[in-house]
Amino acid sequence: MRKVIFVALLAVISDSVMAEWVQVGSNTAFTSYTDPSSIRREGIKTMEGSKAKMVSLMDYTTVITRAGKTYASIIAQHEFDCRQEQVRMLYSSIYSGHMGTGAVVEGKFLPENWRSVPTRSIEEVLWKVACGKI
Repeated sequence: MRKVIFVALLAVISDSVMAEWVQVGSNTAFTSYTDPSSIRREGIKTMEGSKAKMVSLMDYTTVITRAGKTYASIIAQHEFDCRQEQVRMLYSSIYSGHMGTGAVVEGKFLPENWRSVPTRSIEEVLWKVACGKI
């Protein structure tokens, strides 16, 4: 099991180094990016399915410290239900440096539960990008 997690973590690290980040939003706390080449859609033109997956990066303006962990950026993969307007995070890696650099502070590889895409949020922007709405 540890080998599987280690291999998955290496894949996330490799993806962050090779990603072509495109800015999709920002505010005073962070700037959000996505890698358009990471978008994977399935069933968009059928009634059965309408899922999309995409990798994104959240780069904080200042270093964050929570629960004893200090970090400056997060790379995550989300899955979106384009028809139901839902989202769930599949994995995330928290980095000590900006733009997904530095040491991996924490990694999570379990999918979250589906939830509605919050309106006027960065997740709504990511949903629109992943689902081809913009």
